[in-house]
Amino acid sequence: MKKRFMALALAMVLISTVMLSFSVPVLAISPIAASFEDGDVNIQVSAGELRSNGTYMLTVHRENGTPVANSFTANANGGLSATLRIGMAEGTHTISIVPVGTGGKTLMGEVIVVLPVTHNLALTVDPAAANSEAGGTVSVNFTINRGGYTGALTITSTPAWMPQLSLPAGSDSTISGTVTVPAETAANLHNIVFTVARVSTQPGHITVNSGTAALAVTVTEASVTPNPAVTSVTVTPATANVQQGDTRQFTHTLVGTDLGENNENLPENQRGVTWTASAGTIANGLLTVPATVPVGTEITVTATSVFNTNAYGTATATVTAATVTPVVTAVTVTPATANVQQGSTRQFSAEVAGTNLADNQRNVTWSATAGGTITASGLLTVPSSTTAGTIITVTARSVFDNSVYGTARVTVTAAAQQPPSGGTRPPSGGGAGGWVLRPITRPSTPTVTTPTQPGTTAQNVSIAAPQGEQIVNIPANTLQQLASGNAALEITTDYATVTIPAAALRSIMNQAGGNVDIGIIVDATDSGVTVNFSIASGNTIISALPVPVQVSVALDDIGDINHHRLVATLEDGTIVGGSYDPATGLFTFETAITGEFIISYVENLNRLVVQLGSNIIIDLAGNAETQNMDVPPQIIDGRTMMPLRFMANALDANIGWNEAAREVTLALDGRILVLPIGQITSELAALGMDVPPMIIDGRTMVPLRFISEFFDAIVNWEDAARTIEVIR
Repeated sequence: MKKRFMALALAMVLISTVMLSFSVPVLAISPIAASFEDGDVNIQVSAGELRSNGTYMLTVHRENGTPVANSFTANANGGLSATLRIGMAEGTHTISIVPVGTGGKTLMGEVIVVLPVTHNLALTVDPAAANSEAGGTVSVNFTINRGGYTGALTITSTPAWMPQLSLPAGSDSTISGTVTVPAETAANLHNIVFTVARVSTQPGHITVNSGTAALAVTVTEASVTPNPAVTSVTVTPATANVQQGDTRQFTHTLVGTDLGENNENLPENQRGVTWTASAGTIANGLLTVPATVPVGTEITVTATSVFNTNAYGTATATVTAATVTPVVTAVTVTPATANVQQGSTRQFSAEVAGTNLADNQRNVTWSATAGGTITASGLLTVPSSTTAGTIITVTARSVFDNSVYGTARVTVTAAAQQPPSGGTRPPSGGGAGGWVLRPITRPSTPTVTTPTQPGTTAQNVSIAAPQGEQIVNIPANTLQQLASGNAALEITTDYATVTIPAAALRSIMNQAGGNVDIGIIVDATDSGVTVNFSIASGNTIISALPVPVQVSVALDDIGDINHHRLVATLEDGTIVGGSYDPATGLFTFETAITGEFIISYVENLNRLVVQLGSNIIIDLAGNAETQNMDVPPQIIDGRTMMPLRFMANALDANIGWNEAAREVTLALDGRILVLPIGQITSELAALGMDVPPMIIDGRTMVPLRFISEFFDAIVNWEDAARTIEVIR
């Protein structure tokens, strides 16, 4: 401020001096002192000697500088208004004016004083903080407060992570830039300082102070784009021995560069391999060698990279002979549950399941809890003294692996007493109120008829046990000869004969481990005749056969009872069937299982016989009464269809008819069967019905076997006579 006052004072002195020096009118300018930017000075000049519209040269004599001359034209009043770019620093400068081209008088002595000017620049950056990977970029926006300065500006950064920005002269106050973080920058917090400044330092009387702003950049390590490559595959194990019929697991490892942990740099669906094997099969690296691959075969196992199919690895598996390891998995006892009367027996059988078991490894040991005893062949005996209701557990334990066993549950029932009419009763000619067996004369030693050689005409083979024996031992070689042909085997003991067809013999040979014992133990009691039919080979009990065998028991005179009411049942009352031949005195039934059977007289037994194509139905249990059917039985879609009314009468079932729904209802012993005409409901299909009820000639026809077996009846078909027998 003091400097300005001194300049003004000096200017006044000079003006006074000039005015005294010239006798001509004074050259007056305005202003005589001001702050001018870049020398732009608006000057008003007035002089009495200026010629109207005349041209004059106005010259500024700069302090310590070359004069600056400008040509101007005076106005009509003889005045001069001009804007001069003085381009001078602060100080005192003299003005002169002279007409152009006339050599006229020069007017001088007027001065102007140029004072200093100061501008303060301010800078703001957005954002003030940012994150970037090394080698990344950050976009920034700048706002500049010029502080009145209109000249050109630049923005620079320290460190120089941003190219210099330029703002031209004018009023622009915003600009954008990009900060590039060098790739080698360490991961850390880095501060970048931006500076805004004027472009030129001229003229010197103008001062422009720079402005700054800072950006804090948190730099992280640069992420690297992986470039994986698979060059080969390692298969483990490289060599291995694999038994015939066994498996071996192989694994793979990809070999290459930039694969990442667990091959994570590879596409997820290309991290694996495809497996191939020169023999056997392989899936997911698991090689399976069939038992048929020869010992010594070398199998090449190949794992090929999915990512690079030219990269692969191999291993060699050598096939060795299979080592058989027997394993017992389960023991099943048949029957699983049974009722056994006091003083009776029951045959049990056991099936040993497992892998690689030899026949002698399928043997079991038998045991029974208190209340009964059991033989090595599985024959349980319940003494008469065992209390009715006692539960006996029968256990068959594997000899090969005694940790594996199976059990059956036996319930002891009271011994049967003389039944009343309507149940079972002994024949009238039995004597002493009981059943009597008729012995079959036996030779003193067993008799074996040599079986037919394989390939020749089949002839039945007979084996007779000596008197007093009811179990026949058949040597393994004899059984093999019998099984190789098509002959049936007939075994005769004291009171019974069993005929075993060739298919059953072959099954027995396959299940047996050597010699076979076939027993037909027959015993007459007050309530009937028990037949214990058993087949055993050592500890192996054969309980089921693929085809039925025929068992015949010789009964003494049965008197005048209706022999059609004689029937064989299982111990639980399930009907097996059978028939009595008065001419031979033999009661014969068929069975495909071993166990205990009871032949008895059943007062309320139903037994009817029908013949295909015949209208006659014979009720054998009703003293051979006959009835005429208006529609005969006939075969439709492979099933024998029979009039419903006669079918129901034969079973003693009640019939119901729903006209609206066109449904027939059969009810017997608490069981109900609903039969829609012409339909097979899902429930009936689940029960096994495959031909629906239908109306033929005004009569409802139903499938005979399906209806019979639903109500637990036995159906026998005699092919030669084309007759059907239903027993219930």
